[in-house]
Amino acid sequence: AVLWPCHRGEGGPYQAFSFTKDGQIRSDSDFCADAEDVAAGQEIRMTKCKEGKAGQAWEFMRSPEADNAGYFRSRSAALCLTKSMRAAVLEKCDRPCSQVWQATVIEAGAPQTTGGKSMPSMSLKHSHKGGRVLCWVLTQPSMHTTKAYTVNNTWGRDCDKLIFASSAPHPGLEILTLDLGEAESRVMLWPKSQQMWMHVYQHYLNDYDWFLKADDDTYVVFPYLHE
Repeated sequence: AVLWPCHRGEGGPYQAFSFTKDGQIRSDSDFCADAEDVAAGQEIRMTKCKEGKAGQAWEFMRSPEADNAGYFRSRSAALCLTKSMRAAVLEKCDRPCSQVWQATVIEAGAPQTTGGKSMPSMSLKHSHKGGRVLCWVLTQPSMHTTKAYTVNNTWGRDCDKLIFASSAPHPGLEILTLDLGEAESRVMLWPKSQQMWMHVYQHYLNDYDWFLKADDDTYVVFPYLHE
């Protein structure tokens, strides 16, 4: 199974999934995540959903640190669904960040556990109990279509506001265009950061609870950050 950046309102049925009462990770196109005959380190497959199929049976293990995140464990392979580069693979359930998934659609009766105990069914929704977060990310024009695009379409979607700091604008990215006076380089990182912090202070100080500075090769697990 190949992973692609998420697009809000786009992507069609191939980016919309539900965790069902039968323990299936089911797409709107009626294909399910299938771990049958998949060993550790191998990619899972998306196969036609079939009731009672062992490889399509999963358990959602809720993270104790966040209401809307957890781990999907295959009942047949006893391994966990893991993000590996641009693929979804199975690995031993060691619970690193690459095994954390955000669950927003869970059907009543879907198998969930936490701390080894059964949990009642519930709908998991994004939580802002940790406060509103403004994220700003250092980038440069040569990275707009790669690293910045990836941030914008992955963890950046969970920021209450996301701004990129760069020396040039780019369609589809909210960029504060900075006047650096010279070409982009590592020696310009502090001037860029200084301008960006001043902009945030002048325009957003009273609108957000937290301010996160990151680089375009950073990955943030937001469920943990909000806790």
